[in-house]
Amino acid sequence: MPICEGGILKNYIREYLPILNWLPFYSKKQLSGDINAGMVTAIMLVPQSMAYAILTGLPPEMGLYASIIPLMLYAVFGSSRVLAVGPVALVSLMVASTLNGLDGVRETAQLMSAAGVLALMVGIISIAMGLLRIGVIVNYVSHYVISGFTSTAALIIFFSQFKHLIGVDLPRTHNILDILGSAYEKLPALNLASFSIGIGAVVILLFFKNNLEKLLTGIGFSQSLRETVTKTGALVVVILSSLVVYVLGLDVSHGVIIVGMIPQGLPTL
Repeated sequence: MPICEGGILKNYIREYLPILNWLPFYSKKQLSGDINAGMVTAIMLVPQSMAYAILTGLPPEMGLYASIIPLMLYAVFGSSRVLAVGPVALVSLMVASTLNGLDGVRETAQLMSAAGVLALMVGIISIAMGLLRIGVIVNYVSHYVISGFTSTAALIIFFSQFKHLIGVDLPRTHNILDILGSAYEKLPALNLASFSIGIGAVVILLFFKNNLEKLLTGIGFSQSLRETVTKTGALVVVILSSLVVYVLGLDVSHGVIIVGMIPQGLPTL
């Protein structure tokens, strides 16, 4: 009976700590692949997490903060090896919608505090749902509902970036028609420098996604190296655009809006 109880207890612990199922069997052969995956993740996550924070209406460093702890915790508590963890566009859009709906919350410090409370509430609810196994409800949600939700969110995110693309201030709204109307009215104030940088960034991203792998294959790059290089498009865009703005002084001469100084270190808990 003690042995049986011990086995049950061990299985119970492993159910909530999946790291115990794979860490004892981890081999050195897997290390190189994991290091490569970690590098690719970091390369993609740094510019994307900053962009997601800006999409939410928060300072860019908040996206970096939200990219560190979740990855570390999921390595211990996560049960999927393919799930993306950290800031994502859909969640950023939902957080932005929630924060915009709060009365009297407009200052950056207020938004940061509200976002922190929201994250804590969602975390507690998620833990409770996980312990109660309520996640099974998702199996009954129609695929078309999820597809419609993600497609609409993609359109809203796309049009919400118009203000950065044309370099003029537009009202924060999820109504696409309102965004297009405001953009059309302010089109004469188009910032050509910001617009050029934005179009150039899109072209580079599309090249990395659609054409670079064929080019690297012709040169003779290995598959693993091709996969790594083709995923660096976002970071390349950030580096190149930063250099162009810095060297030409576009933030001063042409009013290109820049992120500015990012605080060093991590915030206090």
